[in-house]
Amino acid sequence: GNPRCRFELFLFSAKNCEMMRCAMMRTLAQQQRGALAARSRVGWRWLSGRSELLGVLSDELTYEREGEERNPSSKNFVEDFVATLKKAGTAVTVSHEPGSAILEVAFVGKDAVATFDCRDVVFGEEEDDYEEGQGEGEKEDDESDDDDEPSGESYEFELTVKKGDTMLIFDCETDNEVTISGVSFTSSSTKAADDDDTSYEGPKFDHLDDALQEAFYAYVVDDLGLNKDFAKAAKALVQKKEQAEYKAWLKGVKAFLD
Repeated sequence: GNPRCRFELFLFSAKNCEMMRCAMMRTLAQQQRGALAARSRVGWRWLSGRSELLGVLSDELTYEREGEERNPSSKNFVEDFVATLKKAGTAVTVSHEPGSAILEVAFVGKDAVATFDCRDVVFGEEEDDYEEGQGEGEKEDDESDDDDEPSGESYEFELTVKKGDTMLIFDCETDNEVTISGVSFTSSSTKAADDDDTSYEGPKFDHLDDALQEAFYAYVVDDLGLNKDFAKAAKALVQKKEQAEYKAWLKGVKAFLD
């Protein structure tokens, strides 16, 4: 009931409230500073990683440009391919779009199209340069036959020969020569409708009689023109297509991060 006591109690309560408010403000300020510091550390890591990535992308683009300067023909790889096959006696046209991995090679007058995907590269097992105990002279002799030896890298493709509504489809690879891994016979309507791949289109190629396999090879090589000239030129074509798309991809990623 003493007014003085009530006044002192009021001052004590007000002082405690002010102390609590200051403590809360300090805690809030510390939390804000912590959040800002965390964001700063994340931002620094982002800038650091981004700068490093941009540097590596620039180096890779420089390497690709230098390779293009060393081999200017890579800019006109489609024209070079068509000219090479024309000189070898095979007339073809090539269809492809920038940004697409697909290349289509049509054989003029034969209703046959070879479809490549530049991502479908097959790497073979690496072999030793020469067998144990082989001398340098023997190694040099072997190098003279390198053009006829597999390089360890090939590209899968599909060769489609049409006749009306029916199709003969060869699953192939190209290195220094074309190899066949499968042959299927179907119709356009059957292929379009058979999404679950249950129709019988033919046996495994290596299960066929040797004489039949050789006859298929003769048809593909002699009649359609997929000989060694085609195999080597097609491999170079697909490699250069992949390089062109890779370079465009590098430019796109770099532009995105700049």
